[in-house]
Amino acid sequence: MTKAEKIKQTWQQTKERRKNQIPVVCQLKINLNSASKETREKLFRLFLEAKWLYNYIVADIGNRLDSNAEKLREVEIKVGENFEKRRIENLSSQMKQALVERIKQNLYSLHIQKENGYKTGKLQFKHYVNSIPLKQFGNTFKFVNQQMTRVKIQGINKPLRVLGGNQIPEDSEIAKALVRKPSGIYLFVTCYIDRDKYTGAWERRKNRKGVVKPRVWQMFDTAAGIDFKPAGLVLSNGLKLEWQIKETKRLKKLQKQLARQQKGSKRWYKTKEKIAREYEKLTNIKYDVINKTCSFLYRYKTVCFQKDNIKGWKDGYFSKSVHYSAVGTIKRRLSTVFGFLLWQSKVLCQQRRHAAVAEVSMMSSCRKEFSDVLFAV
Repeated sequence: MTKAEKIKQTWQQTKERRKNQIPVVCQLKINLNSASKETREKLFRLFLEAKWLYNYIVADIGNRLDSNAEKLREVEIKVGENFEKRRIENLSSQMKQALVERIKQNLYSLHIQKENGYKTGKLQFKHYVNSIPLKQFGNTFKFVNQQMTRVKIQGINKPLRVLGGNQIPEDSEIAKALVRKPSGIYLFVTCYIDRDKYTGAWERRKNRKGVVKPRVWQMFDTAAGIDFKPAGLVLSNGLKLEWQIKETKRLKKLQKQLARQQKGSKRWYKTKEKIAREYEKLTNIKYDVINKTCSFLYRYKTVCFQKDNIKGWKDGYFSKSVHYSAVGTIKRRLSTVFGFLLWQSKVLCQQRRHAAVAEVSMMSSCRKEFSDVLFAV
């Protein structure tokens, strides 16, 4: 059996296993304070070299997007009006392969949009590349200890300390990606768990202290109607939920400070990083409220809401209220979850209708044959 045949066979076996598995994403934060200065520089250099490689291939896709793109060790980048050569020293071969596959996937997405009648241009250059796919667990990255508190990434000599390894369930298959955020660098680990073990793993999930907390999913046997408001929502049972996540005083102060600084200076970039961290905190708070609200609404047996034009609200007088509450995200999530259930019920009703029509047509044909026999007699 050749190497290509072995890869194909392994891929088919993985596809069969995935049919009975559920993906769960765990977010692990890399502790940069415990890493040396050299390790931190190498880690940030990964994202810089990924940007160089991506832009170098995008600049001339016809000639550079080939099998040799994964073996590039030197690229040309534009500095001002001149071009300079830079060496790619930290990106491993598998990371380069993943970036090349990402470019191909982006091209395919543009092709599909063009076929559907949308106006599409060409791939644009990136100012930042904030995620690097790590293809193969055990090779591109692996956990060094059983507690999953230290991780070894390909291209970096020393293991890195990570926070949140206790989230990963036991006996799970792992896939992952390295992501950079304003608050630090994170490792997004996708764990594939068997469907039968998923409920048990969720109930036996431990906290940071290693204590198993009992988890019970309580359901409501009643239906709920939702009336969306710019600042929240009101349920048919009279329960009113309102929240506003506004900009902090620190964020307003930093924005004033940025407006007075010279664009492109070192302090200007430092202030931009601080503003990005503040916006990330606000986004995390907003999504925490959204997740808890949707989790509460999923417990109802039936949820009904009208098709409100939330985009019209945002373009009109309620733009700030809609922005601070993000009710549009809640409406979209509910439409996605309950829309799938509605589609399933429509398919079931359609199948039953076809079966009923077939039964009626069969009965009418039998009645016609019986009347023909009586007329003949």
